[in-house]
Amino acid sequence: MDDARRLPGSGVEARISSFLHRKSAAAGVPLAGTFELTNRCNFNCRMCYVHNSDSNKFKETELSAGQWIDIAKDAADRGMLFLLLTGGEPLLRDDFEEIYENLTRLGLILSINTNGSLLTGRNAALLERLPPSHINISLYGASDDTCNRVCGVSYLNAVKENIRRMKGAGLDVRLNVSLTPDNADDIGAIVDYADSLDIKVRATTYMYPPNRSDGTIGSNPARFNAPDAGRCRARCDRLILSPEDFRRRAEAIASGDIIPCDDSCIDPEAEGSASRCRAGRTAFWVDAVGGMRMCGMTPVCADLTKTRFGEAWEKVRAETLKIRLPASCDACTLRQLCPVCAAACYTETGDYGTKPEYLCDMTEATAREMVRLAKGSEL
Repeated sequence: MDDARRLPGSGVEARISSFLHRKSAAAGVPLAGTFELTNRCNFNCRMCYVHNSDSNKFKETELSAGQWIDIAKDAADRGMLFLLLTGGEPLLRDDFEEIYENLTRLGLILSINTNGSLLTGRNAALLERLPPSHINISLYGASDDTCNRVCGVSYLNAVKENIRRMKGAGLDVRLNVSLTPDNADDIGAIVDYADSLDIKVRATTYMYPPNRSDGTIGSNPARFNAPDAGRCRARCDRLILSPEDFRRRAEAIASGDIIPCDDSCIDPEAEGSASRCRAGRTAFWVDAVGGMRMCGMTPVCADLTKTRFGEAWEKVRAETLKIRLPASCDACTLRQLCPVCAAACYTETGDYGTKPEYLCDMTEATAREMVRLAKGSEL
């Protein structure tokens, strides 16, 4: 398999997207949206931050198909082009077909996050007839034992069959892999499986605290401790990145171009930089009950059941402009390697401006392990 196929964000699609996001940021255009169609899920993943186990109760409060379609029309009028449909498990909605068909008529570039278990029957036929830009399938194990340990469901064979059907129909299928102590040993087999089908893999070892589901700040009982998360991330990168890209990153770290920062040189009263990610600048998130957020892990800025999209978007932008990230993160020479963002600061510390120590420890461990692996040390 061509190594470039594995690189997240590679290719013409990503270059065009990056160009459009730069233009949209300057113009204040909400280019990319995420619709969290439901918090209900037929899986019970231990590390999940969003799903609601009381499915019947939550179903009653979800936005209707008509409400989702109206929000999409308003957002498209303001410039939205890219739209991700996610959950929970979005295919659990009885009216998914109605929502999806109407969204396609708006000319949007649609993508879907799903666990893949419901890509059968009418759902599969719908996506074969009206293909999305791509389908991201969460695959959390290479065996039924692992899947059951992580998700509470033994689903692997069924999902693999659905992946084969989608690939056979010519759809762009991608795998999302969240790694925890329960499934990290399976990453090699998952990557080999993806290689055999020429499928891109995106893996992460950073699990947000489940602030959305139970209010927890600063911890996730299903995730690695920070150093182990960092070491696992480095090993995962060695499998997924091209050998050249992995070596370049490791060499930059080893040469001192990227090294841990001594916090003693940072003025603790200094104001940090504004949020750098697309959330709230060119992108937004709408949860299942109509709450509009910068991203899925930040607080609600507006209620779309009471406020029109345009006004809500301006509120999201205004709240985003107020954010100042930790000053020490600005000066850290590992900044390029660290996944720190406004959402991570908020969920780890309860405050956008406080440094998330978990990510500091995780990233330093990633850097050390990348250097060690590049030198050919034994695992």
